[in-house]
Amino acid sequence: MCQTRIFIDLSEFLNTSLDENIHDKLGNDLKEVPRGSNEFAGTLFDVQGLIQLSGSISKEKTGIDFPSEAKKIAVNGNGKQISFLHGSSWHEKGHTVIGEYKIRFINDHIEIVPIVYEGNVVDWWFMPNDKLPLNAVVAWTGENERTRSQGYQIQFYKYTWINPLPNIEIKDIDFITTEMESAPFLIAATLE
Repeated sequence: MCQTRIFIDLSEFLNTSLDENIHDKLGNDLKEVPRGSNEFAGTLFDVQGLIQLSGSISKEKTGIDFPSEAKKIAVNGNGKQISFLHGSSWHEKGHTVIGEYKIRFINDHIEIVPIVYEGNVVDWWFMPNDKLPLNAVVAWTGENERTRSQGYQIQFYKYTWINPLPNIEIKDIDFITTEMESAPFLIAATLE
């Protein structure tokens, strides 16, 4: 039997606050993002902060040594789908795999969900003519002081993975980067 909804708890792995200067750039924050339980593109998510993973240029651009993975994010439930509220930092060539969600079931079965640039995610800073992901929807649009001063906006994307084994409990998820230029980040995930 599928459970109604589980907000996947990312709190142990969050490494960036919505209030801080992201990537150590003054005014580059997420203060406008709704916190707590809110609906984004038709799905309820619990937003507390984000997990920024590393990319091949992230340390050079920020001076920060982001992790390459967040392992064993507990799920402990079953459902028909997981929706990921996510984005990426910096651009990449289209159709490049920049990371993955490794979904581990209680019976040790594993499903790999690739994070594909222009597939289910693109850079969080955007301009009107920038490409959108083909298999994700825009879940939130906003600005911060830094993007306003440079003519950009901010976007996050909702990508929904359909579970092929909805009646088997999902134990946990690994969120992993492939260390390409574009570095993925995860804001929230909901199992339904």
